[in-house]
Amino acid sequence: MAKFIKKPIEIEANQWFPPDDSRHNPEHQGRNCMKRFWISWHSTEPDYRPVNFPPRQEILGWWVSGSTDEGVNIVALVQAKEPENASAAIIAEWPELKKLIRKKGFTWRFFQTKDADFKPGDRFVLSQWMRDRLETNKGA
Repeated sequence: MAKFIKKPIEIEANQWFPPDDSRHNPEHQGRNCMKRFWISWHSTEPDYRPVNFPPRQEILGWWVSGSTDEGVNIVALVQAKEPENASAAIIAEWPELKKLIRKKGFTWRFFQTKDADFKPGDRFVLSQWMRDRLETNKGA
């Protein structure tokens, strides 16, 4: 019997979004339809915070979800029309990702399209600026 091993998504140097079919989902075909993206990556930067506080408007929240000797795992909730826009917002706030993405074999830990009203679970504590953005962008 064949054994299937799940491979991580590999991203080409010029591809800043995951090669999935979320952009072609009929449920998300509206012209002004904003989606929420739940995105995670590993950072080895000593200062892993975004360059702005609070970060740009597309970033509805971000958290450190774990750490290793090599760095931290970051999770962000982003509101955007398309995966390309979501990844561009992440890269604008965490510019060190640009170098990593250009390296062959970079993978997002995960990059998921969520419902327009998605909110992270209780594990991810919301700061006031995050609560304000989630309230302002309800079901946008």
